[in-house]
Amino acid sequence: MRIIQRLYDIYQKDGTDFVTCLYKELLLREANSIEIEHYHNLFMSGHSKISIINSVLQSNECIQHYNHPPAILARQKQTIAGILRTFFRSNETLFVQSLYREILYREPDQAGLYGFVGTLKKQGNRITVLGNILTSEECISLLSSPHPPWKVDFENIVSCIIPSFNQVDLVKQCANTLKAMTTKTSYEIIVVDDGSAIQIQQQLLEWGSQENIKVILKNQNEGFSCTVNQGIRHARGKHIVLVNNDIIFHQPEWLEKMLNTMQSSPEIGVVGARLLYPNQTIQHGGMNADLYHRYVGLPADYAPALAIDDVHAVTGALLLIKQDVIADLGLFSEDFFTGFEDVEYCFRARLRGLRVVYCGSAAAIHLEGQTRGGHQKINFYKQKDFEARKQFDLKWRGYYHILKS
Repeated sequence: MRIIQRLYDIYQKDGTDFVTCLYKELLLREANSIEIEHYHNLFMSGHSKISIINSVLQSNECIQHYNHPPAILARQKQTIAGILRTFFRSNETLFVQSLYREILYREPDQAGLYGFVGTLKKQGNRITVLGNILTSEECISLLSSPHPPWKVDFENIVSCIIPSFNQVDLVKQCANTLKAMTTKTSYEIIVVDDGSAIQIQQQLLEWGSQENIKVILKNQNEGFSCTVNQGIRHARGKHIVLVNNDIIFHQPEWLEKMLNTMQSSPEIGVVGARLLYPNQTIQHGGMNADLYHRYVGLPADYAPALAIDDVHAVTGALLLIKQDVIADLGLFSEDFFTGFEDVEYCFRARLRGLRVVYCGSAAAIHLEGQTRGGHQKINFYKQKDFEARKQFDLKWRGYYHILKS
């Protein structure tokens, strides 16, 4: 649950209940009678709820709670103060991005991001930025809305999102094998085309209408994160599976195995799978502390690779997440065109105390790089990979010592 959702629940209360809940969430203690009377008097003199929330949030007592060194907290024990302190000492960009996700329930636009980052670099006052976002018209509108965006009733199905660019046959192969190997779980398939040529998009639309597959078309090529985020916004299911269009499903019940892993603990936020090359050697078995794929090149049935265990990250080529985790963490970062957006999402989950789990019992074949033209990547994608790694290092270097432990 994000900060705005917690604030929303408090905002709906009145009088003593409002103050009591505010103190528990922000100051981690009960409000005494003098404090309750003080805020009662402020209400009577015309102070708004948002001004009181802001006052408490920026009090010296609250600042002491979230200005500690970052710490990974158990999700069920988190409060607003606890959430804030997980990123309050991060770099300026990640700090602003986190506030947008937590308080405005969206990714920052470029103007907002650069504006606040510029303010921080000049003045360094994070409390001021926090207060400006909290008291903005957008935040007040969310707190006052009778139908906030996170109050959505999702269906008990799995939404399988297939991003694609300039491909038709690969998409069909992926979807057909998904259908053939998914017989015990209700699902929908959403194909999101990332700005392909008109004739390709037309072929996808015609095929999708025949196969009862939702096809979403984008006007321009914006990369993996933008594309899967578009699919997530249209998803009806309580669970989301990201599926690269060069995945071939060959194992019955692959989805059930991933779902069973996810449902085995409420602390699990992200689940990945064992991916194989066509020659039945391992391409991905979760990532280690150095963010290298484990077990690469070993036989598909290599015993350690069949385990279910916690890892530092998993690939977005085949990745399971829940809608309530997305509500908590936000969408995939659109700072990355392609590459490292999946690792970054896993890091965000782990920073919030959620587990990232590799499910070795679930397997699929991954024609790695086919979407990009095979293993001989063109210079465009080489450059994008380089930029993604650089961007990732800049954003997360302050947390390496925590998340690599």
